[in-house]
Amino acid sequence: MPTFRLHPLAGVANPRSRWIRCLAWLPVLAAPWASAQLVALDARPEFASYVIGEPLMVRVSLANHGAQPIVIGDHEAFRDNRIFMEIRRNPHETLPVLRPEPILGEVDLENGEVLAVTVDLGEWYPLLEAGRYYFNVVLLHNNRRYASDQRVFDIVPGIELARLVQVVRGSRIVERAFTLVYWARNDREDAFLRVVDQPDNLTWTTLALGPIVRVAKPELKQVDEATISVFQQASRDVLMTSIIRSDADGPVLVQQRPTVDAVSSPLINTLGDALEKTPGGRPRRRSR
Repeated sequence: MPTFRLHPLAGVANPRSRWIRCLAWLPVLAAPWASAQLVALDARPEFASYVIGEPLMVRVSLANHGAQPIVIGDHEAFRDNRIFMEIRRNPHETLPVLRPEPILGEVDLENGEVLAVTVDLGEWYPLLEAGRYYFNVVLLHNNRRYASDQRVFDIVPGIELARLVQVVRGSRIVERAFTLVYWARNDREDAFLRVVDQPDNLTWTTLALGPIVRVAKPELKQVDEATISVFQQASRDVLMTSIIRSDADGPVLVQQRPTVDAVSSPLINTLGDALEKTPGGRPRRRSR
């Protein structure tokens, strides 16, 4: 789910009275001479490139610099107001939206307030093909259209290191293909585990396994019927073992165990920043 942060300026009135004041603006908004709202709208990807199936996190910001409130809600007066993304593979191919739910629900911004939202575009758009994508965020508000500058990100397959096929038994038999890859970004290389089920070509969320140093050969193996392990060298002196539970409900990273030389224990602090968000979470399917 998106995360919301509202940053009011000093002196902003009590928000409980906003709906009354917003409705009071309607005669003004309907006037043919009403000027355009002063809006600052932006959307920036967390990274310049993403591995196929990885959560594609984008930060959206909306700032109201005008006198009128910016309102998106269920009330009839605001039902045509909305925020959405335009994502293109080329100038003539706009990606379809996969979910009926809006990226943002209710919004109510007074003058000087800023809304900051982080969303996973892979939850709303089919982003499982490698290539370059162009996108911008659009605000439709009171019959006016506002669009951010166009941004770019790449989706890549990663560079393959190892491969494994697991037979998953449940209501039916599924062949689950694991592909261990790495990719360089932000001045370091990271390991990722891509997961696809056959025969339905179902892609699960790619698992981020943290930094990798390609000195010791990484290993990908099946420990038992429902457990997969990945061994990688995470730094010069740190070896990392990742444990993945993989059953009919999908793959989940449940544990990462570092093995560190006694003289190298301070390196754990550096690795902690890279790995703290990795374990846990529910398995998610990615839509094509």
